Amino acid sequence: MSYRFLLLEDDPEIAAIVLQGLFAEGYEGEWVPNGERALDRCQSQKYDLMISDILMQGMSGLEVVRRAKTLQPDLPVIFLSALSADEERILGLSCGDDYLCKPFSVAELQIRIRKILQPRDSSAVLTYGNLKLDRLKRKVVCGTELVDMQEREFKLLDLFISNPHRIISREHILREICGYNHFPSTNVLDVLICRLREKISAGTGRVSIRTVRGVGYKIHLEAV
Repeated sequence: MSYRFLLLEDDPEIAAIVLQGLFAEGYEGEWVPNGERALDRCQSQKYDLMISDILMQGMSGLEVVRRAKTLQPDLPVIFLSALSADEERILGLSCGDDYLCKPFSVAELQIRIRKILQPRDSSAVLTYGNLKLDRLKRKVVCGTELVDMQEREFKLLDLFISNPHRIISREHILREICGYNHFPSTNVLDVLICRLREKISAGTGRVSIRTVRGVGYKIHLEAV
């Protein structure tokens, strides 16, 4: 699925840092600087995640989230706040799903977001076009053919099928699939993508991995 977020933050510099980190993960979304605009967006748009400050001019983040959840009851929320006292964090957690104190690490925020969104992709068998991926049996079928895949290829295909509308950044794949904590100049990912493309070209060939120049990769299904 395509994950869309709403960021509520009144500090443009902090908002820019958060947006950069989320876009690097391939998420889609937008930033609003106050509660009124956040609620307007929640009335007209559906989101998979809301990230909210608490101390703002006008309506507080806690009040915005309470109202937003009347519009979208299943909306997960992560609070980003300078309020660090135990009672303040407990109040935030009672209203939202997670709480991160400022100053914060963007890498930690990315991990917390993944943990919140990950359960939504917990199906044992994933299907995309003529591809079927079985997580329990560790098998991939393309058309009617069983495809032999190495572990990294299997995990990468799982990542693509789980996020059919999302552009997956090179950095995300290198970290999550290849295990890199830093990103040296390497062709490891290029080789991995090339092998995966060759293996899923069996069957009808309707599924492909497209390169989004300067951003990353995206799985694509050709129309019949």
